[in-house]
Amino acid sequence: MRPVEFFYRSAFDLLCRIRRRALERGGHWEVICVRPWHLRILKSARLGTLFVLFAAVEDV
Repeated sequence: MRPVEFFYRSAFDLLCRIRRRALERGGHWEVICVRPWHLRILKSARLGTLFVLFAAVEDV
């Protein structure tokens, strides 16, 4: 994993594509938002219901 500084539309599309592929293969997908504003962006976009979101690695 590497840090993300900005969220672009393509980043949302990529997250959705990864989630879909994981579910199709019987897996799961979780997103760790180490910066509070990442978590706020995902929740405000109502993606908190689509993804399992965590605020820190220790929360997983």
